[in-house]
Amino acid sequence: MRIHIVPNLKRSRVPDTTRELIRLLRGYGCTLTMDSQRQEAFFHEEVRFGRCEDLLPQCDLVITVGGDGTILHAARQVAPAGKPILGINGGTVGFLTAGERADLPRLMKRLMEGRWRVEERMVLEVSLEDGSWRDLAFNDAVLTRESSHLMEAEVYCDGRLIDHYRADGLIFATPTGSTAYSMAAGGAIVDPGIDSILLTPVCPYSISARNLLFSPSRELTAIGTGGPGRQPVLSVDGQDVVRLPEGLPLRIRRAKERMKLVSFDETLFYEVMNRKINRPPAETVPKEKEEP
Repeated sequence: MRIHIVPNLKRSRVPDTTRELIRLLRGYGCTLTMDSQRQEAFFHEEVRFGRCEDLLPQCDLVITVGGDGTILHAARQVAPAGKPILGINGGTVGFLTAGERADLPRLMKRLMEGRWRVEERMVLEVSLEDGSWRDLAFNDAVLTRESSHLMEAEVYCDGRLIDHYRADGLIFATPTGSTAYSMAAGGAIVDPGIDSILLTPVCPYSISARNLLFSPSRELTAIGTGGPGRQPVLSVDGQDVVRLPEGLPLRIRRAKERMKLVSFDETLFYEVMNRKINRPPAETVPKEKEEP
């Protein structure tokens, strides 16, 4: 089996976990690859280094070592290649990961025995109406304001007005992203097996504004209407902020790409949710921000 490994070296626990992973996979005779940017950290390991875009088409699957941010960052390159991702947690929550370092021997044995499956997750395509910009959202696309003013935007579904929003922001989330920022803003939690588009207003200046769940066949359009200083800016999966041109519609719809995650069928979605989200008090949890 050919496996491409993506470790997040900004996490203190990741290098040792990655070396343990390499040792186990080499024991099974796997061919391992890694982006050249990680070569200095793993120079002595039996790994082939190169450009990610050249290595991905040749691999059978991708293993990330880090948190959910590492998976989301890797998915931007992996999803268009159609390769499944197996996440090993080296972060704090690791909601999308399949296991911890202690689970590696058992999980790698099951992987080599073929006792795993691919779970496909819906992805959002976010683009400007004039075709000048397009991106993929695996968790969410967040419209927010550039200044301290309330953001103002009109949102349409298949060309028909849903509402005129005055809020701190609007979150367009995938089912996967429903347990992220959208949940923190009061949005519904959606089973990732259900394709849908979730719209969650952030601190709306309205009693009637609520989160809405749309069929995946719908196309949503958002247009900033607030004038200078109130025009929304966009962040996709927490990446760099994009300033939207004045009055140019933003389109949100289901993408043709899918995020493919390796699953071992060991726990149900709701069991993982309860274990990962209902966590100990903040003071007992190490504070380490997830960075891709």
